[in-house]
Amino acid sequence: MINVTPQLIEKYHLGQCTAAEREAVERWLADEEMEAFEPPQLRRDGDELTRLWTDMESRLPVEGGQAAGNLSHPAKRRWLPAVLLSGAAAVVAIILFLWPVGNDEAVPEAVPLSVLDVPPGRKAQLTLNDGTLVHLNGGSRLEYPEVFGEGTRLVKLVGEGFFAVAHDANRPFVVDAGNTTTEVLGTAFNLTAYPDESHTLLVEAGKVRFEVKSSDDTRIVNAGQGARWAKSGTLVPIAEIPRNRLAWKEGRLVFNNHRLAEIAVRLQRWYGVSVTIERPDLKTMTFTGSFAQAPLKTVMDDLAFVMQFHYRLSEKELIIF
Repeated sequence: MINVTPQLIEKYHLGQCTAAEREAVERWLADEEMEAFEPPQLRRDGDELTRLWTDMESRLPVEGGQAAGNLSHPAKRRWLPAVLLSGAAAVVAIILFLWPVGNDEAVPEAVPLSVLDVPPGRKAQLTLNDGTLVHLNGGSRLEYPEVFGEGTRLVKLVGEGFFAVAHDANRPFVVDAGNTTTEVLGTAFNLTAYPDESHTLLVEAGKVRFEVKSSDDTRIVNAGQGARWAKSGTLVPIAEIPRNRLAWKEGRLVFNNHRLAEIAVRLQRWYGVSVTIERPDLKTMTFTGSFAQAPLKTVMDDLAFVMQFHYRLSEKELIIF
């Protein structure tokens, strides 16, 4: 009599048996009195392996109202799934399908971000999910989550923004401005982070940690003070916030001994026009004054009178000469 072994069962499934071997295997499968053998050993925990075989058996197709794997002999019941499937490779495939993927933690879903772009000549105000109030100046961009999670409250800023941060001791509020980061728990501060300017932090209330990413230079800035990221990569302290420096969020344009070249940049963002200074000697002239909700022509008339220059103003272009 031919002895039925796991190797012979494998040959049977692959169609490699002789007629006599095939007859012996089919007689073994049909005869519950014949001696059974144990299934091949896999490198898995015993209890978990038993569960997997049982799970696989339950997935087998039903024939004649009875599951094909529902055999009375326990060893045959454990082995039959491997016979009915596609050999050893199929057994591995099913185990990979049923087996949990290691102990890796599930990858958290990315938090969707909203983006607010404020064009030059405009300003915007919004309240974030945590109650933080944000004012954005012209030419600014803010990326923020619709709902803050349990950890750090992170937003990204390009341009200028004033933040009145809702206090939350367990969730620091961080503004990523590219080259610098600003971290607070709850306070009010102004951050200027236009791409073509040094980043400037001015703290109106509370305390803020200001850091340069490239050098790890960090400074704690208290209320009424500020710090500027210099081109050298270091932080320069500002002992006192310039008078009316934060008036922009109230619609007031303020200059404190600003050079005309600096004023031109502010006018471009404030009114959404391109500004060209044709006389180089005018660029270093300075001006002090403020304008509340004033049209551009009013501002230019005052500047031209004080600095003694001429200008041409069209819809989107200002030329100073």
